[in-house]
Amino acid sequence: MAFRKIKAKKYNGITEYYNPKSTDRETRALYISYRDEYGEAVKKKLHTLDKDDALIELNNIKANVKKLKRRLESDQRELQRSKNMKKLTLIQLANLYYEQRQTKENLKDKNKFSKRVIPILGTKVASKINHDDIQLLQNKLIAMKYAPKTVNDTIDKLRALYNVAIRKKWVDYNPVDRYIIPKLAEEHEPGIILSDEQLKIMFDAFHDGLPESGISPQPRLYFFAKLLYHTGARPSAIIDVQVQHCDFNQNKIHLKAMKKGKSYQQHVNTEVMDLISDWIKKHELKYGDYLFYPTQTYQSTKSSLAKQKPANYSGIRRAGQKIFDKLFNVGIPTSAVMDRVSFYSLRRTSGTKIYKAKGIVQAMLFLNHTNVTTTQKYLNVKGDIDSFVDVL
Repeated sequence: MAFRKIKAKKYNGITEYYNPKSTDRETRALYISYRDEYGEAVKKKLHTLDKDDALIELNNIKANVKKLKRRLESDQRELQRSKNMKKLTLIQLANLYYEQRQTKENLKDKNKFSKRVIPILGTKVASKINHDDIQLLQNKLIAMKYAPKTVNDTIDKLRALYNVAIRKKWVDYNPVDRYIIPKLAEEHEPGIILSDEQLKIMFDAFHDGLPESGISPQPRLYFFAKLLYHTGARPSAIIDVQVQHCDFNQNKIHLKAMKKGKSYQQHVNTEVMDLISDWIKKHELKYGDYLFYPTQTYQSTKSSLAKQKPANYSGIRRAGQKIFDKLFNVGIPTSAVMDRVSFYSLRRTSGTKIYKAKGIVQAMLFLNHTNVTTTQKYLNVKGDIDSFVDVL
């Protein structure tokens, strides 16, 4: 793959991503380049292949950068004084950190940080926060019934924030020391594995509804659950599937990289590819459109651009969880995460089935794990391995 500039001057800052080895050399993606409010170069992939739409988005970003620069300049004197004297509060530090951060999950991460950390340490001067304060934060998060994994993730994100702040010379040192405040032990139970009967109940409820339980047919959730189960992918990976990622000749779906893994091709059966084909026709989706796009935005605007952005998983998760709670989670508290059925249960269920039928290595490949050890913990196969001695 390679990049090329667009000849017309008005498209300056927009580049085409293409395969130079292909015969048609068609554009596969568009990227825009600009400098953010801090003067740092940014290159961003767009969800459109239309050059004029890309130009509009680039101009909107540049206009927003100008606004941010003006706002920053208006507060520059007071902020600079605080920086120089190392008197930025953690709230100010967090705002600076998340404004300069360019990641897909930035807004979500900022909201989580604001909810978990700011109420406890937000008003403190960031340069004066010490190990005792971090220990206090950890203890309060535990008292608030956050899972060990969530507590560890929150502390780690605070540590990352301080690392950037040190490079920017906003603070002198990082108070988050994992030798002094070690990570909490995390649970590695596999969670719920659905039986064939439970799978049928779930798919039937999504497809046909269950009037006696107040459940109406949910074609979107049915399609989402089918893709999750048959690909073994994480929900966030399915949300990112576009029409162009579906190979109908080889019955494969290209799934984007998640966590530390690499993007990969997942083979699925004909039934699933037929479902995808029908879905594309029903929703009139084109090459760059997402299978799961924000339906409310599209319904209100009727703009084809709405289909070129992925839906927010949180909305799909909440809709599915209401049904899972009626079908499987009655009487199980939300804090008992490992005992509750969720969309994530489908990944564990299909991974376990592959393991039972084909072995641990095939399960590892199916789940796109980087090593067998992760798969062993994920599927909790230790009990199966221990039972093997019975055949000796």
